[in-house]
Amino acid sequence: MALPVDSWTPRGLTENCSFSSPDVPNTERFDDAVGAFRYLASRPYVDREHIGVIGWSNGGVFSMAAINGPSHERARRRGVILPEPGYRAAVGFYPGGCRHSSTRRSCVLCSC
Repeated sequence: MALPVDSWTPRGLTENCSFSSPDVPNTERFDDAVGAFRYLASRPYVDREHIGVIGWSNGGVFSMAAINGPSHERARRRGVILPEPGYRAAVGFYPGGCRHSSTRRSCVLCSC
């Protein structure tokens, strides 16, 4: 099963790589990944011990953050806790961003 996570459309964003497009804060992107995990882990047909995260471009950065201890510590200070056991694996395809460093966005894809 795969769960694509869209960090832009629910926030009213229609495109994601121009100088004029607004950016989704990193904390919100991380929280989207936590919400995706919670949703998948709550499904009776999903083995919560085998949930991984895959991301492309900036989503690759967030897939790595989803399993990164320091990212979890910063999230805990904001009251955001990834339920146990957390993501068991992560893959980041060409982690980075758009053509300029101030705008970095992409989809995060969570699968199990």
